[in-house]
Amino acid sequence: MSRGNGGLIGKVNPIIGGDGDGSSSSITSNGSYTIPATLGAVTLGIVSAGGGGDGGANVINGGGGGGGARIIENILTPNPASAPVTIGGGGSSKGGASSIVIEGVTYTATGGGQGGLVPQANTNGGSGGGGDAGGNAGGNGNTGSFDPPEGNNGGAGNPGTWPQSTGNSGGGGGAGAAGSSAPPSSGGDAGGGLNFVPYFGPQASTYAGGGGGGGAGSSSGGSGLDGGGDGLPGPASAGEPTPGPAGASNTGSGGGGAGYNGNPQGSPSGNGGSGIVWVKKLPPKATGVWSMKTAFQSIKAGNWPT
Repeated sequence: MSRGNGGLIGKVNPIIGGDGDGSSSSITSNGSYTIPATLGAVTLGIVSAGGGGDGGANVINGGGGGGGARIIENILTPNPASAPVTIGGGGSSKGGASSIVIEGVTYTATGGGQGGLVPQANTNGGSGGGGDAGGNAGGNGNTGSFDPPEGNNGGAGNPGTWPQSTGNSGGGGGAGAAGSSAPPSSGGDAGGGLNFVPYFGPQASTYAGGGGGGGAGSSSGGSGLDGGGDGLPGPASAGEPTPGPAGASNTGSGGGGAGYNGNPQGSPSGNGGSGIVWVKKLPPKATGVWSMKTAFQSIKAGNWPT
């Protein structure tokens, strides 16, 4: 049952006018987005940077968690403005947050959590980092408490005989799925990301996948997903420290976890990938049921969708 113009009881639906053509733009570095006076409304896609690890001596890192990823529809833009945009940077620890400010409101997501390493715990984030090789749980996702959630938990590590470094670490969580816990034979696989293509078109992608967990001894590393770095394996023989693969730039993906390769210096984990912001210009629309008088007035004013 409708009550008043545009909608159901308890809901007010505005007429969204303007000249949006449905086109989408991506922003990959700090700057601003110009909102024209006649735009009307936008849909936003926000991806924060993925988490990495913090490899030191004899470590087997969990995969970095993917950055928080959010799709926020029908944001009204009634006034022309320059909307400040911040793109979160990836690094060896927790990822940085991306954001855009429209009409004084900040739309943001949380950076991905760092992968765990013994004795340092993983961290929570947009998606949580994978658990360490001591068998600890992965970090929690959606620390921004958004609805729908911005991400998922990291997978747990598989305990070995620490400090002999025979355990494997968990996969980092992704915006679309939780990271996998590590089995005895490998690091945990990462959780997948969130698909932006249905909202922003084929030029977009699936973002904020996690990084794979690192392995020890003869174990293989876990697989990273949707731009996330793979976890490093743990060959039994000594060798030079090998950096873990980083998350891809502007995907918000997690870095791959370090594996123990027998070298006392250990292996550095991969850095998380930087974030991205998408803006889609919405064409005008009017939802719900409207009175003839309101429709006539809006047509006369030139802001009724055709």
